[in-house]
Amino acid sequence: MSATPSSPSAPAAPSPDQLVAAGMFSLAGQTALVTGAATGIGEAIGRRLARAGATIAVLDLTLAEAEAVAASLPNASFAVQADVADPASVRRAAEQVIARTGRIDVLVNNAG
Repeated sequence: MSATPSSPSAPAAPSPDQLVAAGMFSLAGQTALVTGAATGIGEAIGRRLARAGATIAVLDLTLAEAEAVAASLPNASFAVQADVADPASVRRAAEQVIARTGRIDVLVNNAG
């Protein structure tokens, strides 16, 4: 049996935080609406996008929890209450975000 030559390992890809620090990835001036952002994966996504400079609309069914997360984020992030299972509630939430920031640049559909 012949030995298989070992392949050189490829350099590790930069982490998202390294890209942000190097100025290669910025969401400064952009608004990200993240559903289910008061806890778990949604909260983690919101925090990562905020580190990249985005204003986060922390959307959740539980307003008090969304407010607590929004208060801990930079970039004038804010809470929005909505039930993603109710189209009228989602419409009102989107209207609130647009009224406050003038835009929605990033949408993360995490809840549900």
